[in-house]
Amino acid sequence: MHNIMTTDLFTEAELAERFLTPDDLLVESLQCLHCDGGMEHNTIADAIRAGWVGIEYTPDQPLANYTGICPECQQEEQSA
Repeated sequence: MHNIMTTDLFTEAELAERFLTPDDLLVESLQCLHCDGGMEHNTIADAIRAGWVGIEYTPDQPLANYTGICPECQQEEQSA
């Protein structure tokens, strides 16, 4: 199972070092754990640059093969 630690933003070179092939950076589908955001991102690197955290490979999810927490939901959690 892929578990991508995204507590810090990584450069694309740092991301590339964490994967076996460039195809591993591709995201078939990404969904926020708290809302329906995420389908606009085509790569993990793009989602991380946009501020997503906690991205995990979740092949058993019905709507997305990667889940994480979007920047908007992070802000809501911090202000609550």
